[in-house]
Amino acid sequence: MEISEAQSLGFFKKQIFIGEYFGVKNETLWVVMREPGGRETSKLMTNETAKANDAFVELLPSLIIDHSFESDGKKASNENVAKLILDKGMMYINVFTEYLNSLPLVQKKPRE
Repeated sequence: MEISEAQSLGFFKKQIFIGEYFGVKNETLWVVMREPGGRETSKLMTNETAKANDAFVELLPSLIIDHSFESDGKKASNENVAKLILDKGMMYINVFTEYLNSLPLVQKKPRE
């Protein structure tokens, strides 16, 4: 299998709709976030919410792989979109929670 094929098939992506925080239809504005890598996962998967939050803030620009935002008629940078998310408290909490809860590792149930 080609690496490019494996990369397109094997990685988790999560689209999060955030239009409601800007007074438009929820589906109008969105971000798509990628699966975290091994080192990133170890930072995010902690029992300490504060540490997971700090890691998410640090990683957010690199986790965003697509979005619907523009700046001066061109695609906005991931850094600017991350800053926008971080600046709106309730939206940030929603994105943080929805993303972490959607990760495949979180969804797996422990063996009984």
